[in-house]
Amino acid sequence: MNDLIIRLNQAIDHEYDAKNNEIDTQLELPLEDRVIKGETISDVTVSFISSPFVSNDNDIVFSTVRVSCADNISKFREGSPVTLSGYGYSFALDVVEDNGENMTLEMGYGMGTVSKRNNFKSGWQLDNAKVDIRHIVKKSTAILAYNQNKLNYLTEIFEGRTKPKFSESRKKTAWTYVEKTELNKTQKEAFVNAFATENFYLIQGPPGSGKTWLLAHLAVEFAKEGKKVLITAFTHTAINNALQKASTLSGYPHIVKVGKKFQTEGLYFDGSKAKNVTDFARSGYDNSSKGIIVGATCYSPYTRKLDFMDWDIIIIDEAGQLTIPLAIAAMVKGGKYILIGDHKQLPPIVAENKDDIVFTKSIFEHLFKYNEGIMLDITYRMNKQINDFPSRQFYEGKLKPFSRNENWILDVVNEFGKHKDILDISKPEVLFCHKHSSNQSRSDFEANLVAELINEYVSKGLSGKDIAVITPFRAQVRQIKKYVSKLPFYERFKEDLLIDTVERIQGQERDVIIYSLATSDPEKAKQRADFFFNPNRFNVAITRARKKRIVIASISLFSIETNDKKLQPLIKNFKDFYKDSTVIEEQSDTQDLF
Repeated sequence: MNDLIIRLNQAIDHEYDAKNNEIDTQLELPLEDRVIKGETISDVTVSFISSPFVSNDNDIVFSTVRVSCADNISKFREGSPVTLSGYGYSFALDVVEDNGENMTLEMGYGMGTVSKRNNFKSGWQLDNAKVDIRHIVKKSTAILAYNQNKLNYLTEIFEGRTKPKFSESRKKTAWTYVEKTELNKTQKEAFVNAFATENFYLIQGPPGSGKTWLLAHLAVEFAKEGKKVLITAFTHTAINNALQKASTLSGYPHIVKVGKKFQTEGLYFDGSKAKNVTDFARSGYDNSSKGIIVGATCYSPYTRKLDFMDWDIIIIDEAGQLTIPLAIAAMVKGGKYILIGDHKQLPPIVAENKDDIVFTKSIFEHLFKYNEGIMLDITYRMNKQINDFPSRQFYEGKLKPFSRNENWILDVVNEFGKHKDILDISKPEVLFCHKHSSNQSRSDFEANLVAELINEYVSKGLSGKDIAVITPFRAQVRQIKKYVSKLPFYERFKEDLLIDTVERIQGQERDVIIYSLATSDPEKAKQRADFFFNPNRFNVAITRARKKRIVIASISLFSIETNDKKLQPLIKNFKDFYKDSTVIEEQSDTQDLF
């Protein structure tokens, strides 16, 4: 068997075995430990939502469950697979809505049945659930085993033995198109090369560099030629953003997303006409269709939703987050590949693989070492002060702000109250250091401060659409929402105000970003350094703001010392940020607003 197929299969098995073993290990821990670690919620109250067409005197037939608990510090979020158990029952469900102390769960397929006497009861439990779909991913390696030409083609790309090849005639066509656009010089060059490639091309898109708009231009022009275009990524959010941009760019009508109803966030924004279907067979298109743009995760081409389709062009967005096996699985179904991503932002979440370290990297980082492609070098998001540190620290100083946003500041009257030093619009970036300690994954002090800052901003006329709050921890997300929900105007802007983890905000931006680090226990921070001090995650967090960035952190985090050579560069990056920032230190205890 070909070496690439062997390595892919081994990597797939390693990943799913590691994830399953991790869950097995978690379930062996005492219940109290699992709750503290955020892997379990105990003593939840359950409401089973009866299906309208089937029920009897003794049972409830349901597809939807609502659960509530007194204190939710779990890591569960929208999309998390969970197991609901209690009273002799066990159900596999997905989280589709998380409102802190209340969550909505849905059956993945079909419905469940439970006795009516167990409805509205407490004492149920939520645990992490195993999701083992290696058999789906391995369909790609099975296809490769019987398609020697495709195997050789992908092996040469994977091993760096082939470089991008370009059609000169298509380059001329592409230049004719881009000269009519507002794309900048580097974007135009990237478009021309991607449009003209005969095999593959890499585009590195740092924060705010317009990579999604570039992707949209490419997808639409490929489709207008009659090509079948697949846009894929690891997350539905990335796919939705790309399809939304493609739709609003030119009104191109033949754009379809394949996903569940709750996986459409951002798809319909700003007049987008892209439509979502749960099964592509119901879209009105099939494999004979020409000029279509379809968005789906890398798994989908091997499920009944899309397994009958092949593609002329496959565009992989956020390729820096995508594992090699998943990326190649998608690539098997196509002939030409455009990979757009940034290996300086969030990497894929993979288990340590000492036997084959290559497979701990993203497809983008792996291919980048053989062929750098092109880096988009203008950010349309950040002003100069916000851009300066990440540009130097992560992009060798090559990332520059667009002239129009270089001197951006918030358009509000600079007359704030209690927190005027933090909110001062003449300080586009601020690091507020407080003296609180001993917090691990959530901080009441920081959550309360965030609410106070938002309260002042809204009083000056900013809306929920202008502000986002991010944090490394799901528990802190809920804590911040708890405090912010007490604001008198919360109901007016709760749908627009974004409060989420760093992982969930990549690709998004706001005028104001407030970053709550939550952790104030240096020893716990060191124990989780690969996560907490991860430079890629930090890069994402500090590059979401357009006009104002506020980072809230314990002062103790910036004096951490270690002899661990692996941790030293991670911590140094953090200390460099402190040295480069406009630091404001806590002068007195902040009193609760409410």
